[in-house]
Amino acid sequence: MNTANKMKLSKLINKAEQYYSNQNYQRELETWQKVLKIEPYNPCWKHNIALSLSMLERYEESAIIFEELIVTNPELSRVHNNYAYTLSKMGAESQTIFPLQLVALATSSDGSEFLRHFHNVAITASFSLEFTDDSDLSSDFILDELKEKAHEICDRSFKPPEDPDVYKAKINESISGYRDIISYRNNLISKNWGKARSDIKSAHKKLSSQSIHPALNIINLIVKPNFEVITITFKILELFASGKSINEDDLKSDIKKIEAKNSFLESQESFSHHRYLSDTTYRFIITLSETILFLSNSDCTSSLDELYEKIGTYDSYQNTIQSFYLNDEYVDIIKVCKEQLALLENVIESSLVEDNIQSEKKRSLRNILLFINGKSFSSKFIDKLISSEVVGVNINREISAFTKLIDFKHFIERQCAKDIYANGKPHEYIGRALLQSHLTSRSYREVQTRGGYTDILTFEGGHRYLYEVKIWRGLKYHQQGIREIEEYIRGEDDDGLLKEVFYVIFDPTKNRMAEKEAKKTLFKHKIRKTNITVNIVTININLEQPSRIK
Repeated sequence: MNTANKMKLSKLINKAEQYYSNQNYQRELETWQKVLKIEPYNPCWKHNIALSLSMLERYEESAIIFEELIVTNPELSRVHNNYAYTLSKMGAESQTIFPLQLVALATSSDGSEFLRHFHNVAITASFSLEFTDDSDLSSDFILDELKEKAHEICDRSFKPPEDPDVYKAKINESISGYRDIISYRNNLISKNWGKARSDIKSAHKKLSSQSIHPALNIINLIVKPNFEVITITFKILELFASGKSINEDDLKSDIKKIEAKNSFLESQESFSHHRYLSDTTYRFIITLSETILFLSNSDCTSSLDELYEKIGTYDSYQNTIQSFYLNDEYVDIIKVCKEQLALLENVIESSLVEDNIQSEKKRSLRNILLFINGKSFSSKFIDKLISSEVVGVNINREISAFTKLIDFKHFIERQCAKDIYANGKPHEYIGRALLQSHLTSRSYREVQTRGGYTDILTFEGGHRYLYEVKIWRGLKYHQQGIREIEEYIRGEDDDGLLKEVFYVIFDPTKNRMAEKEAKKTLFKHKIRKTNITVNIVTININLEQPSRIK
């Protein structure tokens, strides 16, 4: 590289890093793309482009680049780590994310990177797994495995002046702190508020002693504020369900505490996106509490208009809580409140007699409180929401068909490659059946269209998704599969409901021939004279492939 290009490259790299620091990810992406043109064979620039795409929530594009880099540059620790990050944003299963994080741990270039990757795995283990009776999938089991694996890597990788025993001691203390987090989650689900609070304090103390900033940020800026919001909310709900008299001052004091925690989360710029649960819970409890106070008040001078002004319209609020953040128990309470207030409004409009209005208010209040009394208010879904925010799941985003297919790819490659084989040969009908069993939407095999028989057609959200499944048998057979897909699409997409098309190739070759061919078109194939692009996903089923985890 000549001197002029070296200077240009250096300036562009500095610019890209500055854009990243300023969270201007679009300009960062454009700058890394310019860097790659100057030095096209440097995998670090491809990695940075993939990470920029991920930060811009262009996850599928990012995942394709990371997949390529894992094959071409498996020694790059950051590739495995940030691919795991991208997949977690896409809502991928923990069983897909863990192996990538473990490879990142095993390929760490130094002690600092090793500890960073270690805590990424520990955080995922502590927060991403739901509690299960299967000991092989439990958080405790994963932490045991992580501890053993981390000790092995320390002994193998760290030489003087880096002392492996120092890192082992840090690992042991940290693992103890993460076990406290698991205990906190168990107690949160069981509503043992005191024990849960004690677990948080214990975890904070142990992780503080190791100066583990990612874990401490999670505890201080996500777990603790949301925990306080939830405990106050449950206290208020239990009061309403008990039928005891309501002290207006105490109730408003509790609401102010929730508001303060919500404001605190909002003030943390880098963590403000983690206030979804607290913000929605706050608006829920405001709506319910103001409704209860209004109906409890014997003063007829207060009007429904004043109540609606305090809480906003029910319709817009109900649309909010019907999203991912609160479950049906809470949505149903808002529906009942809305129904009771509508009945009260009819009485107010048709009667000028104060006694009638007061009687209707008491009846509405009684119905709402009885409805609340009949609810169990499970806190398991709250644990799931907090944990999803911790591990970085984009809870505003639906899990895409592409993400589900990537989960399937890793599941087959790591556990079930041999299941595609019968009598020593891989078979498409087996791959097709396994894929269909993995898809959660309504699906059909061998569906006849005007363009022929499709392998799998699924229906979800008013859209259709088409899957073609092949075993790699050489370039001609691959191109035949592409032609078949083109025929299906031209015969099936007249109404525009075909949303995505996937070409799934099971590759039994040692040298990943399907992947090499698909890479030439960046794992895409544009169908001419249509707006449809075929997404190509290759799945390695070579039975002699070594484990990715060393």
